[in-house]
Amino acid sequence: MNIYELIEKRQSIRKYEQRPIEREKLERVLRAGAMAPTARNEQAHRITAVTDPEVIAKLAPEMPFVATAPCVLAVSFDGDRTMRCGQSARTIDSSISLAYVSLAAVEEGLGGCWLGSFDAENARVLLGLPETATVAALYTLGYPEGDTPRRIKKPAEALYKIR
Repeated sequence: MNIYELIEKRQSIRKYEQRPIEREKLERVLRAGAMAPTARNEQAHRITAVTDPEVIAKLAPEMPFVATAPCVLAVSFDGDRTMRCGQSARTIDSSISLAYVSLAAVEEGLGGCWLGSFDAENARVLLGLPETATVAALYTLGYPEGDTPRRIKKPAEALYKIR
């Protein structure tokens, strides 16, 4: 699959087969996230792969589908730096990394869903991260169960402008 096919095929998955992800596949996906560019090449974000079902169920209890995923990735960072444009370098770095992860997952036959609805402090404590750490995002990961209907996207031209 080329990059454009991966981008087109990627979608949010909320139903997973109940089978673990092979370690080799998981490591390839995580390596893709580690290859993402970061501000000043600081590489300050970290990804924790959670495979313990009991911990997974507690990460986002208000979203029941999360507990069905065989793996949840937690992207975190320790400390932050505001870039000249006013944005958090660590949040942007974490987001770029997770975008790479989501495309690599598709290449591996996996799917996932980026979560923004979770208690970051609860996740930090459950994962045993230091008090100075911030959990920027959670991402469910697993083998998609069945076909997920494609959501309708706006025409691409409505989302960009060439000047």
